[in-house]
Amino acid sequence: MMKGVWAVVRMSFLTYFRDRSSVFWGILFPLLLMGLIGTVFGEASVQFDVAVVRQAEEAGWFSDWFVETLDQIEVFTVWEEASLDEALAALAEQRASLVVALPAGAWPDRPGTAGSGPQTITVYHRPGSQVADLGVSIIRDVVTRLEQGISGRPALMTVEVQEAGGSPGFDMFDYLLPGIIAMTLMQTGLMGVTWVVANYREQKLLKRVLATPFPPGGFLVGLIGRFTARNLMEVTIIFLVGTYVFGAQTRGDLVQYFLICLLGSVAFLAMGMAISTLSPTAEAANNLGNVIGFPMMFLSGVFWPREMMPEALRPVLDRLPLAHLVDALRGVAEGTGTLVDYAGELTALLLWTVVGIGVAAWRFRWE
Repeated sequence: MMKGVWAVVRMSFLTYFRDRSSVFWGILFPLLLMGLIGTVFGEASVQFDVAVVRQAEEAGWFSDWFVETLDQIEVFTVWEEASLDEALAALAEQRASLVVALPAGAWPDRPGTAGSGPQTITVYHRPGSQVADLGVSIIRDVVTRLEQGISGRPALMTVEVQEAGGSPGFDMFDYLLPGIIAMTLMQTGLMGVTWVVANYREQKLLKRVLATPFPPGGFLVGLIGRFTARNLMEVTIIFLVGTYVFGAQTRGDLVQYFLICLLGSVAFLAMGMAISTLSPTAEAANNLGNVIGFPMMFLSGVFWPREMMPEALRPVLDRLPLAHLVDALRGVAEGTGTLVDYAGELTALLLWTVVGIGVAAWRFRWE
């Protein structure tokens, strides 16, 4: 029987490498996606276009000092508008990220002297801007420092920032690699095995297996072995290219990393087998796999943290099978956890495996 199983695996691998589209979607597409996203967003930095409006009739030393200080901040591009209406128009047209309106009230004659009372600097930003708080916090810090200069009072406390923890932080490629590997495992299960098994049934290939001396169970074991070996091969290639070409770092235990990949592969293969038994044709199985797989790809934290998603959706998104695989792989890759720490995620993947196998066994038919 083992010789027959190996024959099925070998035949399937020869078919896989002859099909250029399989090689592209299984290996090249994930690498291209990781390279594109990592390059575009990995070097991205936040920049603010800041329009300043001086509402006082005459420019004083403070407004000059304030504008010069803002202009020295690397992430700020500062210019002045003649009126508040013009500045707000620039904000509405997205030519400005922030508008800073300096008040028309009296200022101290010189640094170190008291003024006529508190003055309010108003900062305007567009509704729903996710990065506006960062720009506002920078401006608050500038105001605090200038206020200390005006009053002549030294700061009572300072903040010292040091790197700690023994290892540098993760960059974009470090973050992406575990997610891309998890996505690849999901694709093979939900978008690969679903079509293959349904297509074999549609072409009566499974029925022909029943007419041969080869045990039907051996054929299915060989089919599962084919996709498992294919998954591990694709994962190995993606991991090596991600590490040595894109410079992604994996600080955790590689054996545990491999075991999580193996469990994730089996879980999604089981789900793919179940989907193939629920679909009457190969096209229907492929469409159902895509309907399930594509939303999960973008909602499970593969490319960006799930914390960016709406809070109301988080309880559901955190329970997606791909989310469990992504969290376990990324945690081990970062070196912040082990298999024991991610026992909950691994148990969830095991449950998905059992459910998939159960549905596949219940619904499977040879013709």
